[in-house]
Amino acid sequence: MLHINILSFSPFLIPLVIVAIIIWLAFYFEKKRREALSNAAVGIGFFFEPKGDQSFVSSFTRFTSFHGGHSYRARNVMRGRRGGIGFTIFDFKYTVGYGKHSRTYNHTIALVKLGVLAPTFYLTKESFLHKLGEAFGSKDIDFEANPAFSDKYFLRGTDEAAVKKLFSSSVMSFFETMELKFTVEAEGDTLVVFRPGKKVKPADLNSFIQQVSSIVNVFRKELEK
Repeated sequence: MLHINILSFSPFLIPLVIVAIIIWLAFYFEKKRREALSNAAVGIGFFFEPKGDQSFVSSFTRFTSFHGGHSYRARNVMRGRRGGIGFTIFDFKYTVGYGKHSRTYNHTIALVKLGVLAPTFYLTKESFLHKLGEAFGSKDIDFEANPAFSDKYFLRGTDEAAVKKLFSSSVMSFFETMELKFTVEAEGDTLVVFRPGKKVKPADLNSFIQQVSSIVNVFRKELEK
């Protein structure tokens, strides 16, 4: 009789078992990623911390890229220097909206100190939503002399003249030829760089640092003129 009762309740247990398996797999893969990133970071001379505290998270959520979000989490924090550039690289997870209308984002972010002040700007690949926003009055900095760049990227900043000066022909040419589409944001002496919705594979950590270094250097060259 007991055996029959267990079988009769099994259809109700199946969803719980599936949820438990999904949660276990998420923890398992997160653990494997943490271990792989730790080894990759140490292998290139970076320090590794499993997670960032609240003060660390608060230090960069002021950036436009993360406005409107909540439930911020920073994991797998890696710190080090490469080519005279100080890097803080970490996995960042946050949620926009609530309930069934919510959406969770995951990126690997590089936070870099430029060593020189930059005009505040936000640069990302231009999407249909950006074009739609422009139609309703949203501000996008365009360059009449370089429509190819303006069509490819959405750019805005608090001081349009200063941003246009920073985005010289060489800077625009650099981004036009980039195969990977990064979002770049500057405020003060800090630059934030990431590929939206992409977490860097541990095996690609060194390559990611090289890509970010090239972005940092192209801006530093202009700012130090």
